[in-house]
Amino acid sequence: MKKIFFLPLLFAALLPLCPGCRTAVTTEGDPCYGLSRSDQEELVEVARASLLRPNKIVTPEEMVRIRNSEPEIDIRYNGDQSGKAKITWDLPQRKVAVIFADDLLDEHTRRLMVEVTPKETEVIHNYHPEATQTYSPKSGRTRSLRASGSR
Repeated sequence: MKKIFFLPLLFAALLPLCPGCRTAVTTEGDPCYGLSRSDQEELVEVARASLLRPNKIVTPEEMVRIRNSEPEIDIRYNGDQSGKAKITWDLPQRKVAVIFADDLLDEHTRRLMVEVTPKETEVIHNYHPEATQTYSPKSGRTRSLRASGSR
């Protein structure tokens, strides 16, 4: 009876040592340990703290949004808890990302970089440069003969 009681404890103790039981993260086909949810939350807090310092990277309005919203997290592993993590906030005028590289949990060896990308307004014109353009004095409009279907 005592053997049956200790068998689950033995299994639980040996589970972390089993290479096939690692976190479901792979680098070039090899399993490796990824970041836990609490590790990811810690990285988000470090990213927030780096942006919220008086550094002129974000405006006071953006600071409020960064404090109160959850970012997008993208992690690419190259080993046990190491690689590149990109934490991005999608703000109204731009995207602000904090990028961590190397050992993601070691504050002394990891590298940190901030990336700011302005959002561009995309305008799509139905314009064909090779088409003949016509101007109508009545309507004041220019139109492409190719786009209208006539030749």
